[in-house]
Amino acid sequence: MISRELASDGCHGALTAHQQVAPPGSREALAERRSIAPVRYTDPAITVAVERQIRAQHRLSARAFPEPDDALVEVAAARATRNAGAVADPGPDRTGMCG
Repeated sequence: MISRELASDGCHGALTAHQQVAPPGSREALAERRSIAPVRYTDPAITVAVERQIRAQHRLSARAFPEPDDALVEVAAARATRNAGAVADPGPDRTGMCG
């Protein structure tokens, strides 16, 4: 079994050998052909449909993941304050009670 590296080296060698025996002028013709970009036709109806779908996706996303309103922000702030107070005052020392 040959390794992947040896196989790729063999393919590269075959490609190089093929390029060396190419007819005169074919490289230039191929380079010119590749440099010309094909004209792309965009259907306006498809563009409108895609924009409509994107707007619909944004609306659905906003419904599924709404921005937090002021009441929720206040509740989150109260919870954070309460949790910070609980960390600051852990209560009576109960070390060694079970051991």
